[in-house]
Amino acid sequence: MNVAVLFSGNIRSFDKCKETFIKEFGHLNPDYYVTTYPEKYNFRRYLNYNEEIILDEDTIRSTFSDLNPKCVTIDNLSEMVKYFNSEKEKFDYRILNNGSNDKVEANHFLQFYKVKQALELISYYETMLNKKYDVIIRSRMDLLIKNMNTLDLSDISNKIIIGYEDINRIQTVHPSQHAWVDMLMISSLDNMKKMIDNLLSEFYVTTIEKSVWGYPHGIFESGIVKTNLQVENRNLIHHIKRYGDLTTPVT
Repeated sequence: MNVAVLFSGNIRSFDKCKETFIKEFGHLNPDYYVTTYPEKYNFRRYLNYNEEIILDEDTIRSTFSDLNPKCVTIDNLSEMVKYFNSEKEKFDYRILNNGSNDKVEANHFLQFYKVKQALELISYYETMLNKKYDVIIRSRMDLLIKNMNTLDLSDISNKIIIGYEDINRIQTVHPSQHAWVDMLMISSLDNMKKMIDNLLSEFYVTTIEKSVWGYPHGIFESGIVKTNLQVENRNLIHHIKRYGDLTTPVT
């Protein structure tokens, strides 16, 4: 079984999570792909830090060197934000004016657009390496993960596995018992590409009402629903380490 692990987003506390990733993914012998930014954290308003850390290219590449990644891409965040600002003029008015305090922001769109770019890159490498990936694992870089060896990845032809911190909270918060979070997701390359395309299309022509609420989770759910994927929720995330904190993890 050929497996590709895609790390996308800001590096954040990857240095404190890397050994866990290596341990949990080791039995899969995956190829690694990385797409990131020079901005280490890309702070949100709920983070109590005032200064961004800008990483140079050598530092970024050395961070992942022991994984021997097939490819590391480093995008200019300001250019990506410019792209978002030009694209949002084409967005469905309901996406831009949903009546809530949770307005669509650049990161809501770009986190998925960046995954789309990375999946296309993996397709390119499949051709270049003459290798077909059976499984794609897309993950944020600031996670401590667990239980990967409990997964059956032999048939994910019509399925997406979503990793979550607390499986019990899913059943309380989400009546459908689905955790609509994109921190860690596992599927085939074809499924992932179709899901991301369907998700991004909701920004432009909204066909599912839930897309306009609770960014980015509502629109993530819409992408999965439109792709008609079976959802399997698994307790795969031990803790989110946005700043490498030592908070007691959820078990």
